[in-house]
Amino acid sequence: TDNSGNQESSIPYKVLKSNVVSGLTGHEVLMRAASKGYIDEDQVLDLSREITNRDCAKILAKLWNLEAPKERIQITDVPETDPDYNVIAAVVEAQMMNLKDPSVAAAQGTLYNAGISKDAASKRTAFLPDATINRDEMGYIAILSCGVPYNETLGTKPKFDDASEIESVYS
Repeated sequence: TDNSGNQESSIPYKVLKSNVVSGLTGHEVLMRAASKGYIDEDQVLDLSREITNRDCAKILAKLWNLEAPKERIQITDVPETDPDYNVIAAVVEAQMMNLKDPSVAAAQGTLYNAGISKDAASKRTAFLPDATINRDEMGYIAILSCGVPYNETLGTKPKFDDASEIESVYS
């Protein structure tokens, strides 16, 4: 259900002011994303620019209605004074995106998170907000944002509580 208890559709829609979204007229994908609240219809987007960690966190926060973390999270490269701190910290707290070790240049997403030591995990303090996200990382983030830990994606049960209600054709 949505916030109003609606069980007929999965998300409430916003009525757009016009068919101009993010500076583009009649772009169906952007209009759909804006009507669902994933993007701000008035914010101009550069569709040729790669998405960053910050962009992704903001989209996830809107998608899952995350506004702030329940507890303070220390992120070394996103101070609490950053205008996006609350949504970034909320997404990290919800385990949809991971912090990274700023001293490591190699990949730290996807399989690189499985079975890391406590010492390695303790060094992951940075969000790298302006780093771009590649296709592999985006797939990993999509899995995490649905509540499925990456190491549980191969034939195990997801951790969300309505799994029994999903028809077998979709699981």
